[in-house]
Amino acid sequence: MKKYKGMFYKKRILLLTDKARLVCLDPSNMQPKGEIPLDRELEVAVKSDHAFTVKHGKDSYVMDTQGQRDAVEWVESI
Repeated sequence: MKKYKGMFYKKRILLLTDKARLVCLDPSNMQPKGEIPLDRELEVAVKSDHAFTVKHGKDSYVMDTQGQRDAVEWVESI
Protein backbone atom coordinates (compact mmCIF):
# COMPACT_ATOMS: atom_id res chain seq x y z
CA MET A 1 0.00 0.00 0.00
CA LYS A 2 1.14 3.58 -0.55
CA LYS A 3 0.53 6.09 2.23
CA TYR A 4 0.31 9.66 0.99
CA LYS A 5 0.81 12.58 3.33
CA GLY A 6 0.86 15.83 1.40
CA MET A 7 2.67 15.41 -1.91
CA PHE A 8 4.86 12.48 -0.90
CA TYR A 9 4.16 8.81 -0.39
CA LYS A 10 5.81 5.91 1.36
CA LYS A 11 5.20 2.23 0.82
CA ARG A 12 3.71 0.67 3.91
CA ILE A 13 2.03 -2.50 5.05
CA LEU A 14 -1.23 -1.60 6.76
CA LEU A 15 -2.58 -3.87 9.48
CA LEU A 16 -5.99 -3.61 11.09
CA THR A 17 -5.59 -5.11 14.56
CA ASP A 18 -8.09 -6.46 17.05
CA LYS A 19 -6.86 -3.83 19.53
CA ALA A 20 -8.75 -1.06 17.66
CA ARG A 21 -5.87 0.48 15.72
CA LEU A 22 -4.26 0.63 12.30
CA VAL A 23 -0.54 -0.14 12.31
CA CYS A 24 1.82 0.93 9.51
CA LEU A 25 4.93 -1.19 8.92
CA ASP A 26 7.97 -0.51 6.74
CA PRO A 27 7.94 -3.40 4.21
CA SER A 28 11.74 -3.53 3.93
CA ASN A 29 12.42 -4.36 7.58
CA MET A 30 8.91 -4.92 9.05
CA GLN A 31 9.51 -2.20 11.67
CA PRO A 32 6.46 -0.27 12.95
CA LYS A 33 6.34 3.25 11.54
CA GLY A 34 3.18 4.50 13.18
CA GLU A 35 -0.28 3.70 14.34
CA ILE A 36 -3.69 5.27 14.10
CA PRO A 37 -6.14 4.58 16.93
CA LEU A 38 -9.69 3.68 15.98
CA ASP A 39 -11.68 6.08 18.12
CA ARG A 40 -14.34 8.78 17.77
CA GLU A 41 -11.93 11.19 16.04
CA LEU A 42 -11.32 8.79 13.15
CA GLU A 43 -12.94 9.51 9.78
CA VAL A 44 -12.55 7.05 6.91
CA ALA A 45 -13.96 7.53 3.40
CA VAL A 46 -13.64 5.91 0.00
CA LYS A 47 -11.83 8.18 -2.46
CA SER A 48 -11.81 5.83 -5.47
CA ASP A 49 -11.99 2.10 -6.10
CA HIS A 50 -8.32 1.76 -5.09
CA ALA A 51 -7.85 4.59 -2.55
CA PHE A 52 -9.37 5.78 0.71
CA THR A 53 -8.77 8.63 3.13
CA VAL A 54 -8.04 8.34 6.83
CA LYS A 55 -8.39 11.42 9.04
CA HIS A 56 -7.56 11.44 12.73
CA GLY A 57 -7.44 14.78 14.50
CA LYS A 58 -5.21 17.10 12.45
CA ASP A 59 -3.59 14.24 10.49
CA SER A 60 -4.94 13.22 7.11
CA TYR A 61 -3.68 10.39 4.90
CA VAL A 62 -4.58 8.89 1.56
CA MET A 63 -4.07 5.14 1.42
CA ASP A 64 -3.64 3.76 -2.10
CA THR A 65 -3.99 0.00 -2.55
CA GLN A 66 -1.80 0.18 -5.68
CA GLY A 67 -4.39 -0.83 -8.23
CA GLN A 68 -6.18 -3.47 -6.18
CA ARG A 69 -9.81 -2.44 -6.17
CA ASP A 70 -10.48 -3.12 -2.51
CA ALA A 71 -10.74 0.35 -0.96
CA VAL A 72 -14.42 -0.21 -0.15
CA GLU A 73 -13.54 -3.42 1.72
CA TRP A 74 -10.89 -1.56 3.75
CA VAL A 75 -13.32 1.21 4.71
CA GLU A 76 -16.03 -1.29 5.70
CA SER A 77 -13.52 -3.26 7.79
CA ILE A 78 -12.25 -0.18 9.60
